Amino acid sequence: MEIPGINSFVIGLSNFAMSMCRPNEKRLAADNPEVKEKFDEIGRILSKGLIPFGVSSIYSESFMNEWLDRGAKWFCMNFDIHYLANGGRELRQNAERVLSER
Repeated sequence: MEIPGINSFVIGLSNFAMSMCRPNEKRLAADNPEVKEKFDEIGRILSKGLIPFGVSSIYSESFMNEWLDRGAKWFCMNFDIHYLANGGRELRQNAERVLSER
């Protein structure tokens, strides 16, 4: 897949999951099995292309490993409140460890 002017794709996990809601359904979470199947499909499709893709979510080892397995090339992890509460240093150290173990 090549699209002039597009350098990368980002998948907003919660936004995507909520877009799958049916009428009268309040929300679907990103860890819903039906949503995860779609994430697998998105990963298969985007991994075949020339344009890298990444995801935006809260950090966890399982999150990183799931998306590395799907072919993600970059991550936007955590948000302001999480950095304040947990510290950016711990996030970086854990992410580097996960990447070094692969």
